[in-house]
Amino acid sequence: MNKKITTQLILFFIIIFIIILFLFKYLIKTETSDIKKIELSQNSSESFSNSIQDIEYKSNDTLGNQYLIKAKYGEILDQNKNLIAMKGVEAQIIFKNYEKIIIVASTAIYNITNYDTNFEDNILIKYGEHEIICNNVDLLLWIIK
Repeated sequence: MNKKITTQLILFFIIIFIIILFLFKYLIKTETSDIKKIELSQNSSESFSNSIQDIEYKSNDTLGNQYLIKAKYGEILDQNKNLIAMKGVEAQIIFKNYEKIIIVASTAIYNITNYDTNFEDNILIKYGEHEIICNNVDLLLWIIK
């Protein structure tokens, strides 16, 4: 009887170990740590080569929710072409029931492939009658396509 219980426990721990490995490999995003390391310089013409004025990105999911981000100025980063450094940023998350979350920030880094956005400096978040003021917000979206 002891051999049967120990065999079951060993199999149980092996299955848990495989599940944890799967979660870390496929579901946890490692790119966000790279995004946080990139800082916007004060003189942007020195560190960027591709600049865009009045930039806007819009994403919709199958549930009817929408993510809209606008910036006065954006630059494609040389380190990663999927990242755009933005200044003068306003983002909106519009839910299908027309509720809105509005995020205003001085700077942000936007990932065009997975829509993750790292807002920095003078951030104001509005939802209904609630307001949050902070210096750093990481918005990780799961857009269902």
